[in-house]
Amino acid sequence: MKANRITGKAMLVMGAALVLVITGCGMPNAPTGADNGAARATNYYQCWIGGNQSGVTCTNDAGGRYRVNWNTSNDWVAGKGWNPCNNANIQWTGGCTGCNYFGVYGWLSSPLVEYYVGRGGGASAGSYSTSKGSYTLNSYNCNGPNITGNGNFVQYNCSGSGSSPVNLAEHFQGWRSLGKTVTTQNYCMVASEAWSGSGSADVTVSEATGGGSKTWQALGSGTNDYVYALTCNGNTLYAGGFFTSAGGTAAARVAQYGNNSWSSVGSGMDNYVEALACNPANGALFAGGAFSSPSPYFARYLYGSWSGYGTGMDSNVRALAFGSNRLYAGGYFSTAGGVAVNQLAQWNGRSWSALGSFGSGKSGVQVTALAASGSNLYVSWSYRQSSGGRIPTTIHTVSRWNGSSWTDLGTFNDYVGALAVSGNTLYAGGGFTKVGNTTINAIARYSYGSWSALGSGVSGGWVSALVCDSTGTLYAGGAFGSIGGTQAHNIAAWNGSSWSALGSGTNAEVRALALDSNGNLYAGGYFTSPGNHIAAYK
Repeated sequence: MKANRITGKAMLVMGAALVLVITGCGMPNAPTGADNGAARATNYYQCWIGGNQSGVTCTNDAGGRYRVNWNTSNDWVAGKGWNPCNNANIQWTGGCTGCNYFGVYGWLSSPLVEYYVGRGGGASAGSYSTSKGSYTLNSYNCNGPNITGNGNFVQYNCSGSGSSPVNLAEHFQGWRSLGKTVTTQNYCMVASEAWSGSGSADVTVSEATGGGSKTWQALGSGTNDYVYALTCNGNTLYAGGFFTSAGGTAAARVAQYGNNSWSSVGSGMDNYVEALACNPANGALFAGGAFSSPSPYFARYLYGSWSGYGTGMDSNVRALAFGSNRLYAGGYFSTAGGVAVNQLAQWNGRSWSALGSFGSGKSGVQVTALAASGSNLYVSWSYRQSSGGRIPTTIHTVSRWNGSSWTDLGTFNDYVGALAVSGNTLYAGGGFTKVGNTTINAIARYSYGSWSALGSGVSGGWVSALVCDSTGTLYAGGAFGSIGGTQAHNIAAWNGSSWSALGSGTNAEVRALALDSNGNLYAGGYFTSPGNHIAAYK
């Protein structure tokens, strides 16, 4: 197996000026191997020696330990860790005497990024926080040796504490909060490097509790009743449902969670909340449901108080979405703010209006889910169709509004209760087993003008909630014991080709999903484990 060494000052490829800071870009190929019998998950070992490869002795010991002794004019690097890194929470004992660099080092394959934790250098991309304190992310654009050969890549230097432990999941989340992409992780390790001279290193690497993968976490004592809706504004989570307390704090059907504690959102509502959405521009929170107060079926929370848009709706709001500086609402209502609409309305900042001819000429129209992306709005809805005096048939369909006209995307043999968009791909979840004449079980993908299955889908259950993260990973929640042939209790992730479980999942239906700005996933619903009706996967 081939990998690459980290940089030494002799390998700088970005110009002599960079020698003045302790950094550089790129690395030639280096011999590597497996951890020699380590009991923990360390499975990656590296020892590279430059020049004539004399004067440096590397020893790959068992139990995550490695040792180096040197007296040389050559530069070298050695380390142990994991490949793939898999969000490692790295801890170590021992250290290095005489090293020019000692600390956590690694690579991302997609995008191609080389990173160091605990050193500076480069242009600042902003600051982020971890459980160990604040870090500044600095970056260089590099061209030189890398893990794919030679070419362009980016180097990240994270200035802040470089001492043990280093939870890379927190750093990756911090980079995402600064708008950086973190997708495929290559190796990560505790590296020792010297450019010449003499010294010794004796290091034992292992993984601290909580590293390597995300886990389910309760959010305090949760809520005292069901959660039907979730949304996030930055790192603040909002929950809506049938509950009257959250985390032991009185909260009438809507609550917020931030800084590890729950609080109410104003005076709340007098009946359940079924839909939530946020305006990222001003932080306004929108709620829809079955309530009559503070405003019939729909309300906005801004600057510390609830208010309605006009006179509200005349029946339940089931779905909300925000996109293109417009708020969209769908449900069972026929008027919005006193304006006649057909179960679907948009607010442009001044008034409510219908969206073209949506639902025109149809009876029994109900909107069940919304998703907005760019100028497009996707709507799942149903209506009743009579034929020859027989009992009316319910038609379930998904349609797209492009801002001026409607396009029907397909019909389903049962309800569609959730929609999500990632790029040009639309996902639909519900209780259906067919899309048109094609067998597709409970979850479907629309791309390039046609619907397709995601594996074998769900058998004997349904999908109630969908959300996509910045990498394109799709999360599906509902009531199921397996999905795509993979055992998963009520929640799972789709990576574009296969399904995987998220830990042990939940013990009852997941009704709502949301992601915060750090990529943490939140689930709400009927379950009582791993938390009371709400939990985080991070």
